[in-house]
Amino acid sequence: MDLHTDGHGSAIIQTTPLTGTTTVDSSSAFTGQLAPATHDASAVSYVATVLNAHLSVSSSGAISVVGAPLAVGVYTVSGTDSDALGDAGTWTFTLSVTPSTILQTTPLTGTTSVDGSSTFTGQLAPATHDSTAVAYVTVVKSSGLNVSSSGAITTNGVSLAATTYTVSGTDTDALGDTGTWTYTLTVTPSAILQTSPTSASVTVDSSSSYTGEIVPTTHDGSAVTYLTTTTNPNVSVSSAGAITVTGGPLKVGTYTVSGTTSDGLGDAAPGPSRSPSRRARSARSDSRRTPRRLMDRRRTRAN
Repeated sequence: MDLHTDGHGSAIIQTTPLTGTTTVDSSSAFTGQLAPATHDASAVSYVATVLNAHLSVSSSGAISVVGAPLAVGVYTVSGTDSDALGDAGTWTFTLSVTPSTILQTTPLTGTTSVDGSSTFTGQLAPATHDSTAVAYVTVVKSSGLNVSSSGAITTNGVSLAATTYTVSGTDTDALGDTGTWTYTLTVTPSAILQTSPTSASVTVDSSSSYTGEIVPTTHDGSAVTYLTTTTNPNVSVSSAGAITVTGGPLKVGTYTVSGTTSDGLGDAAPGPSRSPSRRARSARSDSRRTPRRLMDRRRTRAN
């Protein structure tokens, strides 16, 4: 019995997988395999006819990625296949690349004082993802913070009030990766330090008209408010720090008041005391002697 063939091989039918999926982050390591590997017990040989610069297909059907990481998109390559028996067919393979998530890394927060807030700077991270620059967009804004497209954080060049400032948004890279970010700046109060003078002297005769001023009057560009906590019935301090005498003329002695200070930005510190004081003196009296010493002297002479 003789067996004759008609000179035409049978068709090699491609089987799964015909597609693949990977993320941008994983695209560098992606591999796949066309099927079938054999047909009629003969190895199938693959040839790419419609090429793709980012997909390589070997003669055995092994698929690998070229020039990764790949941008988000769809990559297709196709061609023909054959075996040693003369069978032939066509094949196609499509790789879909989906976005990876850009994960924000530290710092997510920052801290500064009111005094240092006008010059505060920071930097969102990462600066790059999959070897491409990350671009930042602010979605939820804050009046005190600016974030550039490169993630540089700055303030508006003025002192910020003591509180927390939060900004957030989205980020992307040139490959189509996306993510979200947030940043919180905590501004802490600075100390309002009293400067000289912290005391004054006045005579009894001049005490009724004595006036003075506690300084500073401003801090970080904001007016300082004074509150008296340890009072004195003869010395009055206004909220602006103006000192006046009540019930003058004052007797020889020392008069002290103290309290706290604050400004519109939340700075605060214990308010230092200021005490106008000077022993009274007249043309016949020794200003360095107290009234009790003068009285004792008169009693000695009388004896």
